Amino acid sequence: MVLLVLGMFMPVRAEENTENGPEVSGQAAILVDAASGSILYKKNIDEHLDPASLTKVMTVYAALEKTDIEASLTMSKEAFATYNHDYGVLWIQEGETMTARSAAYASLLASANDTTAMLSEEAAGSVDAMVPLMNQKAQALSLSNTNFQNPFGLNNENNYTSARDMAALFRTVLQDDEAARMLGASSYTIPASNKYGERLIAQDCELLRSGNLAYEPATACKVGSTEYGGYAIAVAAEKDGSRLIAVVLGAPDSAGVYADAVRLLDYGFASFRTIMVSEEEIGTKTIEVNNGRRHVADVTFSAESGFRILLPAGIDPELITTDIRVTNEDASDPEKIEAEVLFLLDGAEVGSARMQRTIERTDFRPETGMTSKLRLYFDWFCVLVLALFLFRRVLHVIHRLLAPPQ
Repeated sequence: MVLLVLGMFMPVRAEENTENGPEVSGQAAILVDAASGSILYKKNIDEHLDPASLTKVMTVYAALEKTDIEASLTMSKEAFATYNHDYGVLWIQEGETMTARSAAYASLLASANDTTAMLSEEAAGSVDAMVPLMNQKAQALSLSNTNFQNPFGLNNENNYTSARDMAALFRTVLQDDEAARMLGASSYTIPASNKYGERLIAQDCELLRSGNLAYEPATACKVGSTEYGGYAIAVAAEKDGSRLIAVVLGAPDSAGVYADAVRLLDYGFASFRTIMVSEEEIGTKTIEVNNGRRHVADVTFSAESGFRILLPAGIDPELITTDIRVTNEDASDPEKIEAEVLFLLDGAEVGSARMQRTIERTDFRPETGMTSKLRLYFDWFCVLVLALFLFRRVLHVIHRLLAPPQ
């Protein structure tokens, strides 16, 4: 089993593993470590499948990059005409206003198509123009098995993703604190608007709500379904310091998709454990940089924060040690010297991460042309004085040798 090393600088990916993994009903499923993206379980993870309303994770993420979260949005006539008003809506009226924050919460928690339309129009100028923004973001995130056709998640053969891509997207989005709070909320109250009173919206994902399906470790979730694509879920959970993300696509029913997600997460928490290696345990290393005989700088390497290490459950954490490896240590340019912390399992290297570099340069004035010449003249003068001294000593010895005996 390969050790998974996790950190804020350069996490090391482990080999993909599905040994002894659970059976899932979905057409595709994946379990990843949230910190590094390392895959702990996989099933058809690159198959193109319907993301359903998980599409809105990208819609909201891409839209909020273009929109002030406190901006006031108004439901226009054009946006009002872009979705079905019979289901999947909060019945927002034409001309009604709310903040982008409220629209984002409604889109993620309740999969509301009307608020999604408002947010899309604000970010891109129109609902249709939102789609290219979403696909550009997908390309920027290297989601090679993803393409969006609409911002709502309506069934369309050209609206697809893969379990691997959706896990990568969910992991990226959760690194934003505001988005993480939205996806982790069990409910949200939209303040009264110019046309309607307060609206209390509940989280669609049963894992984050009280009830028989509540899953205590769950910290964020999005669910969706279409008639033809089946049920989909992306859920993050944390337990005993381990943070995992499970994605299931194409499950046959609601009960199946929740059961699949819980099985995957329970498997991950039972099969792996997380330990912390602090920056104090890693320590620091200082390299003295010289240019010829001149000391020009000191380069100190340190870990800015600790590292999480995800281990297979049966491995003794006491076997984990660290070492600091420096490259280009003899360079006269401190910018060229680098270092990484090595993670060792029973003495064997199993991962590494780059270390933070701090350069403290020696305060000296570079020599001018005149100063250099004066130093050269002084050096030659010293050589001449030494030569004269030695010459005199030699003459003295010769004189004594040639002198007649007394």
